[in-house]
Amino acid sequence: FSDPATRIENRFELAKVIEAWMAEQDSDDAVQKILEDGRIPVAPILEVEEAMAHPHMIQRETVRTISDRSIGEFQVPGMPLRFSEFPGHLPLVAPYLGEQNAEVLSEYLSMSPEDIAKLESEGILGSEPIPD
Repeated sequence: FSDPATRIENRFELAKVIEAWMAEQDSDDAVQKILEDGRIPVAPILEVEEAMAHPHMIQRETVRTISDRSIGEFQVPGMPLRFSEFPGHLPLVAPYLGEQNAEVLSEYLSMSPEDIAKLESEGILGSEPIPD
């Protein structure tokens, strides 16, 4: 298994060898430490709940707590990558159906309040009640 081509050719046998070696170790953490000490990139595969609670994800603010007007606060996965020209956090509050109708139609289509009201009265525009 000394080169990539041989490893690919023998991948199923190689997987058995690696799995047998891993089974001999005391824990997943021990496997990870041995591989890291050998400068082999390694990381556990986490369930969503584990990833959301992982200290690294929390410290990097990859996990975000948002407040929804209907259901309250909850956590969501955020953007794991950081770019110098990109804002750190985009707002994560979704508008209600029709909440931004007037703003969008007046700003981008130059519609008057009367024209917007007519579309609403004719049932062309829809909206839902916004809870207090």
